Amino acid sequence: MSTTIREIRPEDYDAINAFWRNIEEVEIDDSENKQGFYFFLGRNKGMSFLAIDHDKIIGTCLASHNGRCGFLNHLAVAQNHRRQGTGKMLVQKCSEILRTEGIKKIYIFLSKENIEAEAFWEHIGWFQYDKYFVMIKEVDINL
Repeated sequence: MSTTIREIRPEDYDAINAFWRNIEEVEIDDSENKQGFYFFLGRNKGMSFLAIDHDKIIGTCLASHNGRCGFLNHLAVAQNHRRQGTGKMLVQKCSEILRTEGIKKIYIFLSKENIEAEAFWEHIGWFQYDKYFVMIKEVDINL
């Protein structure tokens, strides 16, 4: 395996979008179009990474923060590259970048049905945080 980790660039959108659509566990919503992707990368410069093996994307991890805490999104690894350290490398790279920004806590959101992801995160030292629960409200941006 000759995996390399590099920063995600705006021009990676089409390849990353195709990659995500082939990963069953990745949930993509309407905001994750090309414009939303560019906006996310622009707001969070240098914080998101992909893993490449022989010129093919095999993993992604998007990172962001609000100045107090960080967030990781779309950690995804191709099925045939799992359990080889790729996900852990991506999480470590994103976490290091957030740490250099002064971020001490990083949150992730997992689907309750994604048992494999839960096991991965626990294996690399993350834990469930019962102090909060998630609420959401969709905002109509066309008002």
